[in-house]
Amino acid sequence: MYDYLIYDFDGTLSDTYPIFTEAFLKMMEKYGIPQDYDTVYGFLKQSVGAAISNYDFPMSKKEARAEFEEIYQPIAVEKQNLFPESEEILRFGLSKNKKNYVYTHSGLWVYALLNRMGIRDCFDFVLDSTYDFPRKPDPTALNFMIEKCGIDKSKALMIGDRDLDIEVAHAAGIHACLIDTDNFYPDLKSEYRIKTLSELKEII
Repeated sequence: MYDYLIYDFDGTLSDTYPIFTEAFLKMMEKYGIPQDYDTVYGFLKQSVGAAISNYDFPMSKKEARAEFEEIYQPIAVEKQNLFPESEEILRFGLSKNKKNYVYTHSGLWVYALLNRMGIRDCFDFVLDSTYDFPRKPDPTALNFMIEKCGIDKSKALMIGDRDLDIEVAHAAGIHACLIDTDNFYPDLKSEYRIKTLSELKEII
């Protein structure tokens, strides 16, 4: 049904949020801000910006995001891993002549992760933050990828774990699949909703 599979990276293919939370808690500790793992995790599940906005850091949001990235990146490169089903579903898609893409807000260092994880060869194109487009759910970056890669919108599926991933897909005029293991978005409208990536086999 779908020949072009566009994956979000963090929280979709990669088990990112525990690493996000570890890094964010380190930043909170630095500034003496009281910490609660589950609360921080919930904010980060929305976005890093949402987490920053909910705490009183002694700098601008832009500066706080930059500091968070400095703390997070080395931890991620060392410790962050794929979800168990990620490589299997990526290679399943390739075996069915599908094309895989990544659309991530992460910078160039994401390639170090893809290489360490052994999945860099699974993707036709990786759209990272150095392209400097507006962030999701603005569709500018996704539309750029669609045009650059010759993606047929009627055969494209965006797979992500957040409302932003579903919203950006719909804004660009393509279908979406929400992976929502913990039922974090019970009311979000999406063409498909799954608990694990392996369920994609029945969709694509």
